[in-house]
Amino acid sequence: MAGNKVVSIIIPTRNVRTTVADLIVSITQQSYRPMEVVIIDGGSTDGTIDILEEIKRKNEEKEFKLKILKEEASLVRSPANVRNIRILDSLGEYIIFLDADMFIIDKDFVEKVRYTLDDNSWVRVKARPMFDAMIEKALVADSLTSGNYGHWFCGVRRELFKERLFDTNLGFAEDADFF
Repeated sequence: MAGNKVVSIIIPTRNVRTTVADLIVSITQQSYRPMEVVIIDGGSTDGTIDILEEIKRKNEEKEFKLKILKEEASLVRSPANVRNIRILDSLGEYIIFLDADMFIIDKDFVEKVRYTLDDNSWVRVKARPMFDAMIEKALVADSLTSGNYGHWFCGVRRELFKERLFDTNLGFAEDADFF
């Protein structure tokens, strides 16, 4: 796919050793290239970084880069901050935000998001939660009452972040606030 534009996938992590490997492997199996996956770890102590380093060693190629970075302890720790850290200096003209407890089934997911962004400044994709944490269960319970079941994950053109970034004071839902 020579001539394609780089897609940057930004993933915040913290103690997600049990799920992050499946997500990264599902990303390596995507049909679209070139891609960079940027992991920003918020202080994992469960071996998350070790697993990511091993995946990186096994999957690095010319058109697939995995970057593993650590969030600065002096900054506000929040998903919004983690995303902001890498938005401005990531390589991609197109940015996809994923959570570490996801798994991508459709091997053309990145390609579909990327080409949708040719005609739109942002796109959201509905995903079913994995129910591995109490917060997930609470969010699903809330969404069932509102009729908005599942989570929304976004693909965005870089140009949207020229004038503002995510609000780092929000603990979650920073993407809903931004859009």
